[in-house]
Amino acid sequence: DGTTTNRIPDQPTQCQDYNCDTDVEYGRHESWESYQYCKATSRNKGLFTANQNMNNRNSAKYTRQDNDGTRYGYECPEERDYYPWWNPSPWHDIAIITPEMAYCQNHQAPQSQNVMAKCTCANPTAAASNGDITDWYPADEYVGYNLNQTMCEAMGGDWSCFKWNGEEPECVDSYWSKVNYLGNVDGSVRGGKQAHYDWTLPTWTDLTANHYCWPYTMTIGDSGDSTQDASYDTDCVRMVFRIRYNMSTMDYDPYKTNSTHDYDPNNGILSPIEENPEVDVGFYVQGLQLAINTAQTGRTFQDRSHTFLVCKRDSSVDWYAKDVINVNVRGKRGNIVQTFPATEYDFEPQHVEVSPTSGMCFHFQWCGSNTHNNGAPGGDGQTGDDGEGRGGSDRSNLVQMQKMDESYPDTYDHIDSEDDWFEYVNCYHPLMPSVSVSKADAQLILGTAGFYKSVTYMNEQCDGGSTDTYDSDEDRSTCVVDELLNNVSASFRAGLMCCLKDGLSTSADYEKIFAFLSTRNNNFSNRSQKWKFILTSEPDGMDQW
Repeated sequence: DGTTTNRIPDQPTQCQDYNCDTDVEYGRHESWESYQYCKATSRNKGLFTANQNMNNRNSAKYTRQDNDGTRYGYECPEERDYYPWWNPSPWHDIAIITPEMAYCQNHQAPQSQNVMAKCTCANPTAAASNGDITDWYPADEYVGYNLNQTMCEAMGGDWSCFKWNGEEPECVDSYWSKVNYLGNVDGSVRGGKQAHYDWTLPTWTDLTANHYCWPYTMTIGDSGDSTQDASYDTDCVRMVFRIRYNMSTMDYDPYKTNSTHDYDPNNGILSPIEENPEVDVGFYVQGLQLAINTAQTGRTFQDRSHTFLVCKRDSSVDWYAKDVINVNVRGKRGNIVQTFPATEYDFEPQHVEVSPTSGMCFHFQWCGSNTHNNGAPGGDGQTGDDGEGRGGSDRSNLVQMQKMDESYPDTYDHIDSEDDWFEYVNCYHPLMPSVSVSKADAQLILGTAGFYKSVTYMNEQCDGGSTDTYDSDEDRSTCVVDELLNNVSASFRAGLMCCLKDGLSTSADYEKIFAFLSTRNNNFSNRSQKWKFILTSEPDGMDQW
């Protein structure tokens, strides 16, 4: 949530209980052990490094893109920069989005660790029951042989292999967009959509049975702040989502150029690319200089999600066997300039079309931060922090309005029932199946982003008194929500589940449009955070949303 912005330590002595994997002060994706393994693994010296000086550094944490081996969390730089990687990786592949479909289908996808075992030269004395993690790392005498089975075994090492036993990642034909632009892409609907991939999350059962995910029981304690509260246990797995995007160059053959083409003038070898070269363009006066950084000509970027939970569905809930669409928030705080190349706040999906008889469910949840740093010289974005409410904070909520081209929400106690979206759905607490959620509860929960759990909760917090008596500052205890949601959590974690009711219209030409906005962030002509929901007998497919 941004509370801690320091990098997670590499030394266990700097972590709570000498265990960096369980220290909740820091965000963690890969494990501490996986980074130690990366440092103990030899880099692939057959890779093209151009004229970058690797300084005889042999670990996989050094690459052409970063020959200093700068540490970012516990990621392994060589694994990050190259795909498919040749050593075991903790990541499962989902999809490869590329303009080269044939290469993906014939080369990349079949070599994914989902289906192809990846091997390394491990310490033969390590046993599965051995609690000393360091014994699992390649011993010093085996490090240089993690790419060569014959030499590994000749030296007495254990050639150890692993694959996920899954399916090949999907090959997806990529969209076209202009260079260095994260906006709308060619060929998308309703005036343009950002590049996207619709991912169907595996179930908890699939993740634990087929994908080696570690299950654990999460206890939701009774907070004691409402008569509706109760303690509840649920089984979950912890996950993180990573997107890597590679910027390829055709200044050299990306598939055949290797270490034999590295800059080595003593042996008569000139790299196909040079640092900021002066080039001959056929003029009488020669020497025009190009801006080329050999560390970045052909490079990989990445984005990652927060860690999140996938939990087992309680078999007693009404929505146990139904399809669920996740409705979340994308973008960041700031105006259109300050957020570039990201975007301002928006709901995702922005536009939903479903059949009244589909029984579809919608899980509203999102995450945010209280500590954005957009001060000069830019922090984690362009300088500036435009937005509503307290600076540096994310908040989103959802309330119904009459039409998408308006800015005022409906008054729920005066809205006609046929226009009230909440009359068409049943809503539930996703992790508390024993707690009922009325229509008024659902309106209150989404409108305050979870500040109030229910009408009963609100009344109990305010002791049955008036909710319009409070101090003028943001510290309004648990009774009164701040009008700009400043005293609400930045993240709507468990969220709210709402499913279409049975018995809705079956008319062949039925259509009903509902509109929603975030009162916190919607700001006419500056930013629009709205959500459109269409019930129709002829809905567009999800690929058109």
